[in-house]
Order: sequence, then structure tokens, then C-alpha cells
Amino acid sequence: MTQPWSLWLLPDNRENGKYARIIKKLSLRTGLPSFEPHLTLFGRINANPEPFFEFFKNMANKQKTISTKIKKIKFGTSHWKSFYIDIEKNRSLEALQKQMIAPINHLRDYLFDPHLSLAYGDADEIRYLTKEIRLEKFISFNSVAIVFVPDNVDEWKIINKFEFNFDL
Repeated sequence: MTQPWSLWLLPDNRENGKYARIIKKLSLRTGLPSFEPHLTLFGRINANPEPFFEFFKNMANKQKTISTKIKKIKFGTSHWKSFYIDIEKNRSLEALQKQMIAPINHLRDYLFDPHLSLAYGDADEIRYLTKEIRLEKFISFNSVAIVFVPDNVDEWKIINKFEFNFDL
């Protein structure tokens, strides 16, 4: 398993459905790739992910659903951050990210900048669609996933998912 992988924070089921529909609609209207809604906790690691499964499972079992404030829709110049929702980095989210990446943090430098991408590609061709998107004030997350993330977005694949269980 030498494909790059990332650690994603996934929206809860209700929110996941909403953002998946937005991403799919943007994809259909622009021809840009569709993908699972997510917030990247740590990205593009070139190491075997399997030794970390047990750690992520144990951490998820101790984790409550986490909510944070949605700031606004933004555009960027990076391919991987071209059209996205800016998410507030509150204490809970920052603590979760630090705890979850503890065993992988040494593998590469990573700047945590919480956001939920809506499209990857040329932002100019989707700028006009922003007025159609209605955002909530908050977003909730209830699981983490390990995802293979080759350069081709259509080939991204969740290989393991860990639900937060502390709420149960």
C-alpha cells in the first residue's frame, strides 16, 4: 500500500447528505470531479496506513460528535483549495486534530487549515454558482476515515472509517 492517503473528518449523516448533493450538483454542472464531503485532518501520507487503524479506532471510540462554526464560502488559487467552505478552527476541532495525528505527525509537515472543499479545479467556472448555495451556521462531524488519495480525484477511496462512539 504505497498510495498516498489522508485522514479525513466526515460530516454527520444529515450534513453529509446535504454537502454531497452540493458537490454532486457542482460536478454535474461543471464537469469537475465529485467526491465525499470531508475536512482533511492530515493529508497525503506515503506510508502503510494499516498500523494506524487500531489507534484511530480507539480514538474515535473516545470521541464525541464535534460541531464548529461555518465561516463562509471562499475561493483559492490552489487546485486542492479552489472552492471551499471556510471552517472555524475552534478549541475542540484543534484538540481533535492534534490527538488524531499524534502517531503520524512526524511523517511530514502539514498545515491544518480546516475547510470543506466543494470543488477542485478552475474556480472561475464555478464562481457564479455560489449564490445558489445556502450554508448553515454550524457543521457537525461524527467520524474519521482513512482515504486513498491518488492525484485523480475519481480514484479516491475510503479504506477504513471510524465512527465516534462516546455519544452512545
